[in-house]
Amino acid sequence: MTTTAKNILNVLWFIGVYLLIQFFATVIVGMAFLLSRGLSMAEAVTTFQNGFPMDPTAIIALTVVSNTLVILLFVICKWTPISLNYLRSKPWGTLMWVILLGLVTFVPSIWMVEWIDVDVPSDIDKMLNTLLGDGFGYLAIGVLAPIAEEILFRGAILRCLLALFSQRLHWLAILLSAIIFGLAHGNMAQAPHAMMLGLLFGWMYYRTRSIIPSLVLHSVNNSIICTLYAFVPGVNDLKLIDLFGGNAQTMWICIALSLLLTIPLLLQLARKLNRHQA
Repeated sequence: MTTTAKNILNVLWFIGVYLLIQFFATVIVGMAFLLSRGLSMAEAVTTFQNGFPMDPTAIIALTVVSNTLVILLFVICKWTPISLNYLRSKPWGTLMWVILLGLVTFVPSIWMVEWIDVDVPSDIDKMLNTLLGDGFGYLAIGVLAPIAEEILFRGAILRCLLALFSQRLHWLAILLSAIIFGLAHGNMAQAPHAMMLGLLFGWMYYRTRSIIPSLVLHSVNNSIICTLYAFVPGVNDLKLIDLFGGNAQTMWICIALSLLLTIPLLLQLARKLNRHQA
Protein backbone atom coordinates (compact mmCIF):
# COMPACT_ATOMS: atom_id res chain seq x y z
CA MET A 1 0.00 0.00 0.00
CA THR A 2 1.33 3.42 -0.95
CA THR A 3 1.83 6.14 1.65
CA THR A 4 -0.86 8.26 -0.02
CA ALA A 5 -3.43 5.47 0.14
CA LYS A 6 -2.51 4.73 3.74
CA ASN A 7 -3.01 8.35 4.79
CA ILE A 8 -6.36 8.57 3.00
CA LEU A 9 -7.54 5.37 4.69
CA ASN A 10 -6.28 6.65 8.04
CA VAL A 11 -8.35 9.84 7.71
CA LEU A 12 -11.46 7.83 6.83
CA TRP A 13 -10.74 5.41 9.68
CA PHE A 14 -10.35 8.22 12.22
CA ILE A 15 -13.66 9.77 11.15
CA GLY A 16 -15.36 6.37 11.33
CA VAL A 17 -13.96 5.67 14.79
CA TYR A 18 -15.16 9.07 15.98
CA LEU A 19 -18.69 8.36 14.73
CA LEU A 20 -18.68 4.92 16.35
CA ILE A 21 -17.57 6.41 19.66
CA GLN A 22 -20.46 8.88 19.54
CA PHE A 23 -22.88 6.04 18.81
CA PHE A 24 -21.66 3.68 21.53
CA ALA A 25 -21.38 6.48 24.10
CA THR A 26 -24.98 7.44 23.38
CA VAL A 27 -26.11 3.82 23.78
CA ILE A 28 -24.16 3.27 27.01
CA VAL A 29 -25.17 6.51 28.71
CA GLY A 30 -28.73 6.41 27.38
CA MET A 31 -29.35 2.86 28.59
CA ALA A 32 -27.71 3.58 31.96
CA PHE A 33 -29.94 6.64 32.35
CA LEU A 34 -33.12 4.66 31.57
CA LEU A 35 -32.18 1.74 33.82
CA SER A 36 -31.43 4.16 36.65
CA ARG A 37 -35.03 5.37 36.40
CA GLY A 38 -36.30 1.90 37.28
CA LEU A 39 -37.13 0.61 33.80
CA SER A 40 -36.56 -3.04 32.99
CA MET A 41 -34.03 -3.91 30.30
CA ALA A 42 -36.81 -4.57 27.77
CA GLU A 43 -38.55 -1.29 28.62
CA ALA A 44 -35.26 0.59 28.45
CA VAL A 45 -34.45 -0.84 25.01
CA THR A 46 -37.91 0.06 23.68
CA THR A 47 -37.75 3.59 25.11
CA PHE A 48 -34.24 4.08 23.74
CA GLN A 49 -35.29 2.97 20.26
CA ASN A 50 -38.27 5.35 20.30
CA GLY A 51 -36.16 8.28 21.45
CA PHE A 52 -36.38 10.13 24.74
CA PRO A 53 -35.20 13.38 26.36
CA MET A 54 -32.12 13.03 28.57
CA ASP A 55 -31.85 15.05 31.76
CA PRO A 56 -28.91 17.46 32.26
CA THR A 57 -26.83 14.92 34.17
CA ALA A 58 -27.14 12.35 31.38
CA ILE A 59 -26.23 14.89 28.69
CA ILE A 60 -23.13 15.96 30.61
CA ALA A 61 -22.22 12.31 31.24
CA LEU A 62 -22.59 11.54 27.52
CA THR A 63 -20.27 14.40 26.58
CA VAL A 64 -17.69 13.42 29.20
CA VAL A 65 -17.77 9.74 28.21
CA SER A 66 -17.49 10.36 24.45
CA ASN A 67 -14.65 12.88 24.82
CA THR A 68 -12.79 10.66 27.28
CA LEU A 69 -13.08 7.67 24.94
CA VAL A 70 -11.67 9.72 22.05
CA ILE A 71 -8.73 10.88 24.15
CA LEU A 72 -7.91 7.42 25.52
CA LEU A 73 -8.34 5.53 22.26
CA PHE A 74 -6.33 7.89 20.07
CA VAL A 75 -3.52 8.18 22.61
CA ILE A 76 -3.33 4.47 23.53
CA CYS A 77 -3.48 3.38 19.88
CA LYS A 78 -0.89 6.06 19.03
CA TRP A 79 -3.06 7.46 16.26
CA THR A 80 -2.10 10.87 17.62
CA PRO A 81 1.59 11.08 18.52
CA ILE A 82 2.01 12.69 21.94
CA SER A 83 5.21 14.65 22.54
CA LEU A 84 6.39 17.12 25.16
CA ASN A 85 8.95 18.66 22.81
CA TYR A 86 6.89 21.78 22.25
CA LEU A 87 6.43 22.39 25.97
CA ARG A 88 10.14 21.79 26.54
CA SER A 89 10.78 24.83 24.35
CA LYS A 90 9.02 26.88 27.10
CA PRO A 91 6.67 28.73 24.73
CA TRP A 92 4.86 30.56 27.54
CA GLY A 93 5.05 33.95 25.85
CA THR A 94 3.67 32.50 22.63
CA LEU A 95 0.78 30.88 24.47
CA MET A 96 -0.07 34.22 26.08
CA TRP A 97 -0.37 35.68 22.57
CA VAL A 98 -2.64 32.75 21.68
CA ILE A 99 -4.87 33.47 24.69
CA LEU A 100 -5.04 37.15 23.72
CA LEU A 101 -6.01 36.18 20.16
CA GLY A 102 -8.84 34.04 21.53
CA LEU A 103 -10.16 36.94 23.61
CA VAL A 104 -9.86 39.48 20.79
CA THR A 105 -11.51 37.39 18.07
CA PHE A 106 -14.51 36.27 20.11
CA VAL A 107 -16.73 39.32 19.51
CA PRO A 108 -16.17 39.37 15.71
CA SER A 109 -16.86 35.63 15.56
CA ILE A 110 -20.19 36.09 17.35
CA TRP A 111 -21.04 38.88 14.92
CA MET A 112 -20.23 36.58 12.00
CA VAL A 113 -22.53 33.85 13.37
CA GLU A 114 -25.37 36.39 13.65
CA TRP A 115 -24.68 37.66 10.14
CA ILE A 116 -25.01 34.14 8.72
CA ASP A 117 -28.40 34.00 10.49
CA VAL A 118 -28.95 30.25 10.73
CA ASP A 119 -30.90 29.08 13.76
CA VAL A 120 -29.50 26.31 15.94
CA PRO A 121 -31.85 23.27 15.86
CA SER A 122 -34.04 23.19 18.97
CA ASP A 123 -32.69 19.86 20.25
CA ILE A 124 -29.08 21.05 19.96
CA ASP A 125 -30.02 24.39 21.53
CA LYS A 126 -31.49 22.59 24.55
CA MET A 127 -28.39 20.42 24.84
CA LEU A 128 -26.10 23.47 24.72
CA ASN A 129 -28.16 25.24 27.37
CA THR A 130 -27.85 22.19 29.60
CA LEU A 131 -24.12 21.76 29.07
CA LEU A 132 -22.97 25.35 29.09
CA GLY A 133 -25.05 26.47 32.04
CA ASP A 134 -23.69 23.84 34.41
CA GLY A 135 -20.39 23.73 36.30
CA PHE A 136 -19.76 20.13 35.31
CA GLY A 137 -20.71 21.11 31.78
CA TYR A 138 -17.62 23.33 31.76
CA LEU A 139 -15.49 20.25 32.43
CA ALA A 140 -17.04 18.63 29.37
CA ILE A 141 -17.01 21.62 27.02
CA GLY A 142 -14.24 23.85 28.34
CA VAL A 143 -11.68 21.16 29.16
CA LEU A 144 -12.36 17.70 27.72
CA ALA A 145 -13.90 18.74 24.38
CA PRO A 146 -10.92 20.88 23.28
CA ILE A 147 -8.48 18.10 24.24
CA ALA A 148 -10.47 15.40 22.44
CA GLU A 149 -11.11 17.50 19.34
CA GLU A 150 -7.53 18.69 18.99
CA ILE A 151 -6.23 15.15 19.42
CA LEU A 152 -8.65 13.93 16.74
CA PHE A 153 -8.93 16.75 14.19
CA ARG A 154 -5.41 18.20 14.36
CA GLY A 155 -3.23 15.49 15.89
CA ALA A 156 -4.67 12.66 13.80
CA ILE A 157 -6.70 13.88 10.81
CA LEU A 158 -4.72 17.02 9.88
CA ARG A 159 -1.42 15.23 10.48
CA CYS A 160 -2.36 12.66 7.82
CA LEU A 161 -3.81 15.28 5.46
CA LEU A 162 -0.58 17.30 5.60
CA ALA A 163 1.29 14.18 4.53
CA LEU A 164 -0.96 13.98 1.44
CA PHE A 165 -0.09 17.43 0.12
CA SER A 166 3.17 19.09 -0.81
CA GLN A 167 4.63 21.78 1.44
CA ARG A 168 3.38 24.42 -0.97
CA LEU A 169 -0.20 23.09 -0.81
CA HIS A 170 -0.42 22.73 2.96
CA TRP A 171 -3.35 25.16 3.04
CA LEU A 172 -5.47 22.59 1.20
CA ALA A 173 -4.90 20.14 4.04
CA ILE A 174 -5.71 22.82 6.63
CA LEU A 175 -8.85 23.84 4.72
CA LEU A 176 -10.05 20.26 4.35
CA SER A 177 -9.50 19.54 8.04
CA ALA A 178 -11.39 22.73 8.94
CA ILE A 179 -14.34 21.66 6.78
CA ILE A 180 -14.38 18.23 8.44
CA PHE A 181 -14.21 19.92 11.85
CA GLY A 182 -17.12 22.21 10.99
CA LEU A 183 -19.30 19.42 9.64
CA ALA A 184 -18.60 17.33 12.75
CA HIS A 185 -20.58 19.89 14.78
CA GLY A 186 -23.69 18.53 13.09
CA ASN A 187 -25.59 21.70 12.20
CA MET A 188 -25.22 24.64 9.83
CA ALA A 189 -25.58 27.22 12.62
CA GLN A 190 -22.30 26.17 14.25
CA ALA A 191 -20.45 24.83 11.21
CA PRO A 192 -19.23 28.16 9.68
CA HIS A 193 -17.83 29.41 13.00
CA ALA A 194 -16.22 26.03 13.66
CA MET A 195 -14.68 26.01 10.17
CA MET A 196 -13.11 29.44 10.69
CA LEU A 197 -11.72 28.36 14.03
CA GLY A 198 -10.55 25.15 12.36
CA LEU A 199 -8.46 27.21 9.95
CA LEU A 200 -6.73 28.95 12.86
CA PHE A 201 -6.26 25.70 14.77
CA GLY A 202 -4.89 24.00 11.67
CA TRP A 203 -2.49 26.85 10.91
CA MET A 204 -1.11 26.67 14.44
CA TYR A 205 -0.64 22.92 14.20
CA TYR A 206 1.09 23.26 10.83
CA ARG A 207 3.53 25.82 12.20
CA THR A 208 4.45 23.84 15.32
CA ARG A 209 3.42 20.21 14.68
CA SER A 210 1.98 20.40 18.19
CA ILE A 211 -1.64 20.52 19.33
CA ILE A 212 -0.76 22.72 22.33
CA PRO A 213 -1.29 26.18 20.73
CA SER A 214 -4.57 25.18 19.08
CA LEU A 215 -5.67 23.45 22.28
CA VAL A 216 -5.12 26.66 24.25
CA LEU A 217 -7.04 28.76 21.70
CA HIS A 218 -9.82 26.16 21.56
CA SER A 219 -10.12 26.15 25.36
CA VAL A 220 -10.25 29.96 25.51
CA ASN A 221 -13.06 30.05 22.96
CA ASN A 222 -15.11 27.37 24.72
CA SER A 223 -14.45 28.88 28.15
CA ILE A 224 -15.80 32.27 27.07
CA ILE A 225 -18.96 30.60 25.77
CA CYS A 226 -19.39 28.66 29.02
CA THR A 227 -18.88 31.84 31.04
CA LEU A 228 -21.54 33.72 29.09
CA TYR A 229 -24.06 30.90 29.50
CA ALA A 230 -23.29 30.67 33.22
CA PHE A 231 -23.48 34.38 34.09
CA VAL A 232 -25.70 36.02 31.45
CA PRO A 233 -29.34 34.90 31.80
CA GLY A 234 -30.96 33.90 28.50
CA VAL A 235 -27.76 34.52 26.56
CA ASN A 236 -28.81 32.07 23.83
CA ASP A 237 -31.74 34.38 22.98
CA LEU A 238 -29.66 37.57 23.03
CA LYS A 239 -28.10 39.35 20.09
CA LEU A 240 -24.56 40.71 20.19
CA ILE A 241 -25.90 44.24 20.53
CA ASP A 242 -27.72 43.21 23.73
CA LEU A 243 -24.36 42.46 25.36
CA PHE A 244 -23.49 46.13 24.75
CA GLY A 245 -26.68 47.41 26.36
CA GLY A 246 -28.33 48.01 22.99
CA ASN A 247 -25.68 50.56 21.98
CA ALA A 248 -24.91 49.90 18.31
CA GLN A 249 -22.07 52.42 18.18
CA THR A 250 -20.23 50.75 21.04
CA MET A 251 -20.75 47.35 19.46
CA TRP A 252 -19.33 48.41 16.09
CA ILE A 253 -16.36 50.14 17.71
CA CYS A 254 -15.61 46.95 19.64
CA ILE A 255 -15.89 44.82 16.48
CA ALA A 256 -13.63 47.21 14.54
CA LEU A 257 -11.01 47.35 17.29
CA SER A 258 -11.07 43.57 17.64
CA LEU A 259 -10.51 43.10 13.92
CA LEU A 260 -7.70 45.68 13.91
CA LEU A 261 -5.99 43.95 16.83
CA THR A 262 -6.35 40.55 15.17
CA ILE A 263 -3.94 41.44 12.35
CA PRO A 264 -0.88 42.31 14.51
CA LEU A 265 -1.66 39.37 16.80
CA LEU A 266 -1.59 36.98 13.85
CA LEU A 267 1.64 38.54 12.57
CA GLN A 268 3.20 38.20 16.01
CA LEU A 269 2.12 34.56 16.23
CA ALA A 270 3.48 33.91 12.74
CA ARG A 271 6.88 34.94 14.11
CA LYS A 272 6.56 33.20 17.45
CA LEU A 273 5.15 29.90 16.21
CA ASN A 274 8.03 29.59 13.77
CA ARG A 275 10.50 29.80 16.60
CA HIS A 276 9.07 26.94 18.64
CA GLN A 277 9.09 23.88 16.47
CA ALA A 278 7.92 20.71 18.23
